[in-house]
Amino acid sequence: MQNMKTTFHLKIRRATLIGTLAILPAVANAQGIALSVGSTIPMQDVLGRNWTGNNGDPDNSSRVEIRRTWTGGIILAPTNGPSQIDTFNPLITNSHLGRGVIGVDPGIYAETFTNRNLLATNLTYYARVYDRPDSSASIYYADTAPFFGPPAEIGSINPEFGARQRVDGEADVDTDGEGLPDAMEGDMGLDAGNPDTDEDGYNDYFEALYDDYLHASEPDPSLSIQINRPLIETDPYTVSWWTIPVPDMTYQLQYRPQQRIADEDDGYFFSNVWVGAATETLLDIDVQDWVGTNVPPKGFFRVTVPYQAP
Repeated sequence: MQNMKTTFHLKIRRATLIGTLAILPAVANAQGIALSVGSTIPMQDVLGRNWTGNNGDPDNSSRVEIRRTWTGGIILAPTNGPSQIDTFNPLITNSHLGRGVIGVDPGIYAETFTNRNLLATNLTYYARVYDRPDSSASIYYADTAPFFGPPAEIGSINPEFGARQRVDGEADVDTDGEGLPDAMEGDMGLDAGNPDTDEDGYNDYFEALYDDYLHASEPDPSLSIQINRPLIETDPYTVSWWTIPVPDMTYQLQYRPQQRIADEDDGYFFSNVWVGAATETLLDIDVQDWVGTNVPPKGFFRVTVPYQAP
């Protein structure tokens, strides 16, 4: 849990028979039932978003290839080049994420083979997915483990994609440590050496995570808080802040007394005064119980936004 605060190239795998799980209904044909090859676990980026892809739209969907392995179940990485891959891992068919699946950007696919002879039972195959429709323009890819062409009585198999890897074969590093890999930041036009490229107080990961509302490459209004004195003696002290434009964002208002209490994680211990989702653009929270009789308040308030990050 993170807080945004205000203040060669060959890969050798043993071929295995993948367990069956129906994705599409079995279809009768001259060679028995049709075979569905697909995934059930969505392919996602580091932000937890499904790679793009919708049924019937291959030109705007993440590319999926089903290929045969080389002798011994060897899979060549993209760095070997298209001609080498086509020679040693010949293409069986092209597909794309979303193929044969209902929904928008489901992150999975289901390719149906009415001609089962395309996947021989004594040979091994693998599926590869790229994060873009054009493999040459992709940053990431992922492979399944090798799998045998299944016998005729099996109607579907689900070889799942493994971990994301860089197409260029380089290590996927995160120089500034905010959660976005350097390659992804470069593609987004961000500074891989600065966790907050636009220096607006929100780190690049947080702004990319909520990119429908925030902008990682240009400053957004900062999250600042204000302690409000009572207008009349019977009114309470309050703390207020203008919320950021993310619907239902959760905030934590926290307090630390002036006497500093060490905390191994944060440096000093803060207690939660209030936790909740924003219902208005301006939040105004009663903090009289925390201020007590101290006039003016002798302590420190802060607002944090908890969010999930690697």
